[in-house]
Amino acid sequence: MAELIIPLSAADAAGLYQAGGKGAQLGSMLRGGLPVPDGFCVSTEAFRRGMDETLRAAILSSYDTLGGGRVAVRSSATAEDLPDASFAGQQDTFLNVSGADAVVEAVRACWQSLFTERAVAYRRDRGIAEDSVAMAVVVQRMVDAEAAGVLFTINPVSGATDEVVVEAARGLGDKVVSAQVTPDRYRLRRRIPHELIDREGGETFALLTPPLLAQLAHLGMAAERLLGCAADIEWALAGGRVYLLQARAVTAAGPRLPEVRYGSRWNAEHSKGRLIFWGNYNLREVMPYPHTPFSWSLWNFVAWPAIAVTAGAMCPEDARNPEQAPSAMDLVDGHVYFNINVYAGFTGLRPRWLVVRAARAIDAEYAEIVDDILRRGELQPLARPFSVRRVWYSLRHASGGLLGAALGLRSVADARAQMKACEQEAATFAAIDARALSEEQIVALARYYGIENLPRGLSVLAASLPSLPALWLLAWLLERWGLPQFNPALISGVRGNPTMETALAMWDLTEHAGPEVRAIFAKEEISRVPDALSRSEEGRNFLAAMGEFLKRNGHRAMREFDFTCPRWRDDPTFVYETVRNYLSHPADQPTPRQHYDGQVRAHDEAKQAVKRALRWRPLRHWLFRRLMRVVEERMPLREAYKFYLLISMAQVRDMLLEVGRRQVARGVLATADDFFFLSLPEIEKISRGELDTGWVRDQIPIRRREFARHMRTSPPLVVRSDGKPVMKPALAGEVLRGAGASAGTARGPARILLDLGDGALLRKGEILVAKFTDPGWTPLFLTAGALVMEVGGIVSHGAVVAREYGIPAVVAVREATRLLRDGEMIEVDGSSGEVRRLEPAKAQAASAFSDLK
Repeated sequence: MAELIIPLSAADAAGLYQAGGKGAQLGSMLRGGLPVPDGFCVSTEAFRRGMDETLRAAILSSYDTLGGGRVAVRSSATAEDLPDASFAGQQDTFLNVSGADAVVEAVRACWQSLFTERAVAYRRDRGIAEDSVAMAVVVQRMVDAEAAGVLFTINPVSGATDEVVVEAARGLGDKVVSAQVTPDRYRLRRRIPHELIDREGGETFALLTPPLLAQLAHLGMAAERLLGCAADIEWALAGGRVYLLQARAVTAAGPRLPEVRYGSRWNAEHSKGRLIFWGNYNLREVMPYPHTPFSWSLWNFVAWPAIAVTAGAMCPEDARNPEQAPSAMDLVDGHVYFNINVYAGFTGLRPRWLVVRAARAIDAEYAEIVDDILRRGELQPLARPFSVRRVWYSLRHASGGLLGAALGLRSVADARAQMKACEQEAATFAAIDARALSEEQIVALARYYGIENLPRGLSVLAASLPSLPALWLLAWLLERWGLPQFNPALISGVRGNPTMETALAMWDLTEHAGPEVRAIFAKEEISRVPDALSRSEEGRNFLAAMGEFLKRNGHRAMREFDFTCPRWRDDPTFVYETVRNYLSHPADQPTPRQHYDGQVRAHDEAKQAVKRALRWRPLRHWLFRRLMRVVEERMPLREAYKFYLLISMAQVRDMLLEVGRRQVARGVLATADDFFFLSLPEIEKISRGELDTGWVRDQIPIRRREFARHMRTSPPLVVRSDGKPVMKPALAGEVLRGAGASAGTARGPARILLDLGDGALLRKGEILVAKFTDPGWTPLFLTAGALVMEVGGIVSHGAVVAREYGIPAVVAVREATRLLRDGEMIEVDGSSGEVRRLEPAKAQAASAFSDLK
């Protein structure tokens, strides 16, 4: 049987699963001759056995052998201080414990901390099975520290491997780790003689002389060699001597290279050795979420080639073998991005014209960033060798594609005909009995349908393009003519927008809600509402109205462009919840229908007012009428394109899910939603019996953890292949400065939290601003877009977890909770340590957009 008590000097030999992560590493350093306070380890075997008289006696005997007095009692779980999960602060440590009974109780408390809500949630998030974790406890002599802190053998913020970073404060080191103080910071050269680069603060300068700092760096290098990796080391200074109290691998440091799945083999091969830029402009609004392999492969292998051929951007021959052709899209950290290098190489035009002037109309921020990149000469377009065949194909199809559409060559009548054809084709395919087909035939049919039907949505989008220059020209002319006050009304209240019609149709459902229906919505759980409605005539009438709504709009979803998200017709919970919210609309407030009708009237009145003002200017009058016709006929098509594209997506999804259900029935997959973590080529191989079932079962949990990790991140607008943050051109606005603790940039509303009890107020993507954070705050990091703290250093709990979760963090921002306003838009740069307050106008616009989302 394994030992209950292990001397600390033997803990490295006992290993991780007996001494835990902390104990094994301390034992390794102690046996390596480093100055580690002596102690002993209560093993994981003792944890499994539980506290009894035998174990209590063993602990007391070891405590007496140590000399009694004050000790530090530290948790040492088997899943702690690992290379990819630090568990910073998740389990408890107790300092200045004195007396036999107190030591035993501290051991019990360390055991119990393994099961706190925060620790369980942290393990669940990291994909660590509960039955794989056990707790050892380290008991060490207490060091009466004059100063203490942490040492990193690389710079954990910048990733610089030629630097050592020391943080220090007077007294015990727990104040540094728990962010109770803002420590002094020292940067030194890694190479001997460890020269001081710079220092910040002033509390410990008298104690940490250059020779002592050099000694600390030397000890850090020695610990790194023993651990075999970059190290994060807690130390203490007492009586002129340095002690090492804890060491672990640096779990996250500096710029992290993005995880990229290239859209084609051509992209992967030609991106090697080059600096690649990706941008998600015009995608971050409709696809702000990560994609599963299922969703990404449908976009990449079905949707994009079909759309590119229709637009004239890809020849049919290339679409038949897309792996050997440039792809405009790659998957970066689980999110769809445009490959800017490939995108710039498609046209052969000057990149500045393509990605700056054209993009400025869609996303001004993106244009500014890329313009800065171009000025520095960093962007190299990736283009294939010149081919007459490809150029001729593009020119022949340009008149029918996006270029021709922008020139008005695609008629509104043709677009409406395509919409009708899209619906009819969807109905035809929906009538096919998939039960009579093999899995391979269903997959082939889904591919064919996608290739044939998806481009119809693009033709509708193409027909909408002339509305953009018309809107710009209309605003410019009204300004010139002295009539700018009418522009807002003229560009709103435009009839025929399917997205607006869907929302209004949802509101109209409330017109079918009599007293019985309203009572059911008020008292029943949403999941039980349909059944309750079916028991009365009034309720059945409402269900019939709901059925008609879903028949028309059921192909839509909460995350519409995510193939994995259930459509409303599959799960109408969102629709029922929205109706319940509508039913509580204040009686004295205008309804959504009344508000929309008011906008339509204002639009018509503004149009008539401008016509009257221009009645004696025939040329202007004619030009205004022409522009308004383009706006009114073509602007709604931009939303119509999405509406009809989603019909195709829902149909493809339904067909392929039939394959998933069969694979579950055959035992290939464990659950139905496992299907979403397979790519389309893998699904095809499974249907042909070419993929090993065991391999599939092993891959699913790996991909689920990867997807969960990507869900925690907020994708930046532009990403570099070298992992460095994209530095935006300087904006006007007040800057609050602190210390960078986790690299990256994020922009969002500030959420000031002075107490963890208010954590439910934090919404996805908001910037968490707090005086400090302790381990109890960890669940909030899954939601926060970034972290700002008034105190703390790079080893404080918040900084460590922020780096693990990949969110930017700035610490030591004095009075941040007082100076920043709740809800104001800020930008956090975790590399430079700056928190920028955006200009008031920009803040208001961004807040309004956030509310709409």
